Amino acid sequence: MDNFYNSPALAQRLKTLKSDFVGKLRLSRKDVPQRVKEKKLKKIEIVAQYSGQVSVLMWKDKIEMTLISSYNGEDRTK
Repeated sequence: MDNFYNSPALAQRLKTLKSDFVGKLRLSRKDVPQRVKEKKLKKIEIVAQYSGQVSVLMWKDKIEMTLISSYNGEDRTK
């Protein structure tokens, strides 16, 4: 999904309706974990935060990218 619409609250709501969700996320959205917002990444570094069935991940290659997903298996790597 497009980052204009994405938010942690929407991901949780869609998950309760048995619909999985993956897309880019704007850091300025409400309820984005502080751990992800405040982390300054070096090249090829990743930070992730899980809340129930929703994951927010940020990584840096050339630029920082933030992803939100409710499509998670039981086995998560932190």
